[in-house]
Amino acid sequence: MPVKAKQKAAEPVAATQPAPEKSAPATGIQFEGLGNIVDSASKIVLKAANILEEEIARGIVAAKQIEGKLTDVQKLRGGNKEELLTRFRQDAHDVIDLLIDFTTIAVKNAGSLASRIINIRQGGTDGTDGSPQAEDPVQIPLIHAPKDMKAGEALEVPITLENDSKTDVKTIEFTNTALMDASNNQIAAAAITYTPNPLVLQPGSNGSVKIAIKVPDGAKPGSYTCFIQGKNVSNLKATLLVKVV
Repeated sequence: MPVKAKQKAAEPVAATQPAPEKSAPATGIQFEGLGNIVDSASKIVLKAANILEEEIARGIVAAKQIEGKLTDVQKLRGGNKEELLTRFRQDAHDVIDLLIDFTTIAVKNAGSLASRIINIRQGGTDGTDGSPQAEDPVQIPLIHAPKDMKAGEALEVPITLENDSKTDVKTIEFTNTALMDASNNQIAAAAITYTPNPLVLQPGSNGSVKIAIKVPDGAKPGSYTCFIQGKNVSNLKATLLVKVV
């Protein structure tokens, strides 16, 4: 009996033991929830990047289609291996590839504008059946006066011309139209002179000409342009731009 009493007395002690306290909920943002937010944001950014990449790809395809319509791509890319732009394109990415194509077109059509060289190209024979060879497309470079001019001022602009012919001597006599701006204000053609005029170019050689511009007193401000050509060279043409302030 005393043993049983002790066992019963022990039961309340066990029942009164305090239950383990639950940890208080953490305050602020739960780290688990933040992980989900970051993961979702990463997925959104990744999806946006994929969409952007697809749009760029579509743009490249569209640009290539336009390039094919506007130019003879294969002829352009098969140019002289010594040309700098042609050599650059061998390891270029698609986007750079397109930019180089259009840059090459601009350079070829500008008549070596950067160095102010106007090429003289003459049609000949193809050497096979004796039929005339088609002339190269006319190139009309822009000759820009290197600084703005005021009424009464004078300026000389040197240019270089190259005779591509290996056999013919070229004698070029320069002439030009009157200078005119967008408001139909004019400066007489006589305001432009050339030294020397005419210019004689031996086969395969080049020569320099100074274009003298004299803005008359009373000339109104504006951007004036005129057309320059060689009287006896049909495909020698250029546009002169003079800004009067």
